[in-house]
Amino acid sequence: MILSCKFSKSYQKKITDLDEAMESLKALFVFIEDHFSFFSSMISKQKTSIFREGMLKIIKKAIQKQIDMQGINQNMDKELIINYTASAFVGTVEWWILNQMPHSPQTMAEQLADLFKRNNIFDSTKPAVKTKLP
Repeated sequence: MILSCKFSKSYQKKITDLDEAMESLKALFVFIEDHFSFFSSMISKQKTSIFREGMLKIIKKAIQKQIDMQGINQNMDKELIINYTASAFVGTVEWWILNQMPHSPQTMAEQLADLFKRNNIFDSTKPAVKTKLP
């Protein structure tokens, strides 16, 4: 189901600035918000591992394309960073859903994009203009 949202198209390419990352993340959170009943049901059921594993696979692939192994990541194991970041992201999405979406998709996208930037998950060679998303 996630593969049908706008995010799935953007995760297939390298994102080069913070604004583009926030737009992509916002698209994912809006999609989840629009399909809240489905996602809430998937997480609250006992067979959530299938959903979680599918989401992890998608997010790992996206992070693998985005990660910058220079700077703070230079001496780190790439697979470890990918798995750690993807697990944190999926856990955050689960938390957001289970807590009745306490933040807007825009807020979630902005804050997660900032966390990704801090951890060199996407190339931030272009200066990012921090703007609120529509």
